[in-house]
Amino acid sequence: MEFRGVYTALVTPFSRGEVDYAKLRELVERQVKAKVAGIVPVGTTGESPTLTYEEHLKVVEVVAEQANGRCQIIAGTGANSTREAVEMTMKAKKYGVDATLQVVPYYNKPTQEGMYRHFNIKTVIGPDDFASMEEVLTRRFKRWESAQEKQLVGSKPDPSFAVLPDLLMVDGGKGQLGRAVKVLESFGLSERVPLVGLAKQQEELFRPHIADSIILPRHSQGLYLIQRVRDEAHRFAITAHRKARGKVGIASRLDAIPGVGPKRRKALLEKFGDIESIRQAPLDELTKIPGITEDIALALQSGLD
Repeated sequence: MEFRGVYTALVTPFSRGEVDYAKLRELVERQVKAKVAGIVPVGTTGESPTLTYEEHLKVVEVVAEQANGRCQIIAGTGANSTREAVEMTMKAKKYGVDATLQVVPYYNKPTQEGMYRHFNIKTVIGPDDFASMEEVLTRRFKRWESAQEKQLVGSKPDPSFAVLPDLLMVDGGKGQLGRAVKVLESFGLSERVPLVGLAKQQEELFRPHIADSIILPRHSQGLYLIQRVRDEAHRFAITAHRKARGKVGIASRLDAIPGVGPKRRKALLEKFGDIESIRQAPLDELTKIPGITEDIALALQSGLD
């Protein structure tokens, strides 16, 4: 399909806080009579957040119905939720629109590190992937329960735990998936949180209580997306693990210096950042740190050399 000519982005009319559908039909009719090539409902910057999900769909439906094939319709179907954006795109197609236009916010993509959280395993002894997954998911959804309670009393919860995920994807096949199912059932969330397991060997997606897996086309964008999500989770976990190991190494070297306890160690690292910077720091800079006497500073220089 070719898109060429003048396209009008409609501003959705309101009357007393409600969408004025009669006026919307008038706007569509006016554009059709002006012989524009196409109309773009809910396509202007910032318009989508002013409409509810139901209003958004209704506006697209009314515009497509009123135009009735007399000009092209490019429906704006962007949303703050990736799932809603997909649903609206599919419904807009059923209404007969010619194309869709959407922008899904950056935080819906798997790269907003401010929303990342990692858990240190507390209850599992030794390497046990299944038990570790069950512990982490249990703690995550307990945080969600706690966030709901905080919202009820007016407190501000951690945003990364306050909302249920649109999709829970676990790294592994049927075994890991089974543990995730168990956790969701224990919180009564089986019907509220969609769940899949991604088995790496064949890149298969497994669903709860369904024997057959889903194998996405090898070069499909859907497969690339879930691979990016999985790989980013791996990257974050590995990075966190390396940082933890590095901190242990730094702590042990500083703790070996006479007179350097946890408070002084923390103050040194806050000021200088790493062992090498502490080692190279002049004596007068070291002694500016609260609690670091000249004797301790000399011990640091000789002990870290």
